[in-house]
Amino acid sequence: MSSSLASRLWHFLKSLGFIAARTLLFVLLFAASVAGVAALSDPITSLGKPWSVAVFDLLPMLGLILVGILLKQTIDRRNDIRIGLPRAAVATRLLQGIALGLAWLAAALLIIAVGARIHLSTAPTLSVTTLLVTFLAVTANAITQELLVRGYLWGLIESRWGQWTALIFSSAIFSALHPAAFAAGWIGAANIIGASLIFGLLRLTSGSLWL
Repeated sequence: MSSSLASRLWHFLKSLGFIAARTLLFVLLFAASVAGVAALSDPITSLGKPWSVAVFDLLPMLGLILVGILLKQTIDRRNDIRIGLPRAAVATRLLQGIALGLAWLAAALLIIAVGARIHLSTAPTLSVTTLLVTFLAVTANAITQELLVRGYLWGLIESRWGQWTALIFSSAIFSALHPAAFAAGWIGAANIIGASLIFGLLRLTSGSLWL
């Protein structure tokens, strides 16, 4: 019994060390890409809003994609780590994800409008270009969060401890990245925790970040 317990403990510590080392390397590489973006802050800022905002959101997203693929194709080539970006049916999965995201956004705005917490104005205060670029920036920011939480790190935990452990850890990390939601009270906290679990379940059932 003691030998079995020691073996399990050793296996757990070995897996924990593997995940910790890979996570540290992942974070360092991503931090390096963010530092590269920061070094270009002056020329990016000179683009003016909303373009500069979009670029600042797009570059970290691209950095995360490259870091995940780099690790997957090099040091983790022999490890069964799924980063959630399958090549099969990309267009179909992507369109499904966009449709679901728009439906989610519409439902949230409807609930807020019905609750009379905000007033939705149809006045043409923003140009079409500004709206499109802002949408691009928000989308890039959301993709960055998904890649960070449910991309390589999800696959890393899943490869050692299974999908459900990956779901729990990713949901906890995602919630921790949104402290403002908890500061807003129990409704905000319930919203972000619920969203993290729903997004995690979508990742678990589809095996993909596309959807």
